[in-house]
Amino acid sequence: MDNLLLSELDFKHLLYASAVNAHGSVTKAAEELFVAPSNLSRAIGELEEKLGFPLFVRSKKGMSPTKEGQRFLSASDSFMKDFDKLIVECKSARETRFFFSCVPSSLFVNVFLGAAGKLSGFRIASKEYGRAEDLFQSVSKGRADGGFLIFGASMRDRLIAYMEDRGLTYHFLAESPLYLIFRKDSAFYGKLKNDGVQGRREGGAETGDIKICGAKTGDTETGDAKTGDVETGFESVPDLSGYRLIVNTSYYEPLGIRMEKLPYPFPEGASLQRGGGRAANLDMLDAIEDSILLGCRFHSRFLKRNRLAAIPYRPSVPIYEYGYVTRAGEKPSDGLNLVMNCILKDLQDEFDRPLPEYEAGE
Repeated sequence: MDNLLLSELDFKHLLYASAVNAHGSVTKAAEELFVAPSNLSRAIGELEEKLGFPLFVRSKKGMSPTKEGQRFLSASDSFMKDFDKLIVECKSARETRFFFSCVPSSLFVNVFLGAAGKLSGFRIASKEYGRAEDLFQSVSKGRADGGFLIFGASMRDRLIAYMEDRGLTYHFLAESPLYLIFRKDSAFYGKLKNDGVQGRREGGAETGDIKICGAKTGDTETGDAKTGDVETGFESVPDLSGYRLIVNTSYYEPLGIRMEKLPYPFPEGASLQRGGGRAANLDMLDAIEDSILLGCRFHSRFLKRNRLAAIPYRPSVPIYEYGYVTRAGEKPSDGLNLVMNCILKDLQDEFDRPLPEYEAGE
């Protein structure tokens, strides 16, 4: 470093010198700073030694700055004020700027974008990670304020232990079944409309398949946030024989998550093909006749924009779990609480939206 002298200065000594200059007395400055007068006097001496010139003239009446001392202390006070202002501005900017990581998911990304549009006073950004370790590191190392993920419900215990080992706290959001996603101009969509297949309701209540924003413990869900039965599903499983089923790529390959490991068999007569990223899956749906994507829930806006429909498959069987992670023991700021409440509310609204009725009613 070229500025060797500057690198040796102690900001604390600059504050001490400024206080002595303001009070004209070591004793009075020491009382304000809550330090021993002897320690304060020694600190001023050390500062003068490093500078190579005296800052004060010492007399029975007190301390008065030398000519060089006046110039130095004036510049030092100005510098410290500017530095304080910079810290306040940077801290204020940080409290209105938030970053979230997530697995590749139209659901999370669109919710983040929606929150950014609603909270105009905040800057909200996000990044998708295809590798679990990258997502978790973004949060544990402080690069992200929270990480949102979707994973196979069967691996819940292993994954939570994996996250806790990395200093993260897991928050349960929701669970849902597998979804069938297909184009509105596909033969499958036409067959569903022509056959009049719709979600049945039992006892006047909707067949529930999603819970959200509760604290999950085993099979019990608690919490102050809203929980409830939402979304009508197909009680009778649609016939998928003869269709090309695209299995969505796993996000957690290092942890052994594979969509082929379903708690029920694939239908006979259906062919399987592994999918890719979001764009690749859309291309496959567009290019391959009678293809259906098997995956987690897409955002309703994404479905509408791409002329897609989605229905839950075997709605009583949870396949996916949705949640997010934060750094363990870290208290969120008021700004982060506001942003998170907006995100969780939008996720709740999205899960409450019954996709089959919504898409059919356009």
